[in-house]
Amino acid sequence: MKAFCMKCRKEIEIKDPQAIRMKNGAAATRGSCSSCGGKVFRVGKQQ
Repeated sequence: MKAFCMKCRKEIEIKDPQAIRMKNGAAATRGSCSSCGGKVFRVGKQQ
């Protein structure tokens, strides 16, 4: 699954993706950037 890294300023593959639920009940995925190691977040179900 891909997400946009704000540090790298490009779309990257999520490293160690985790499916989570936000406070409003919506599905999301969080993990870390495969390039710089920064945190990345993507709203929507994990594919």
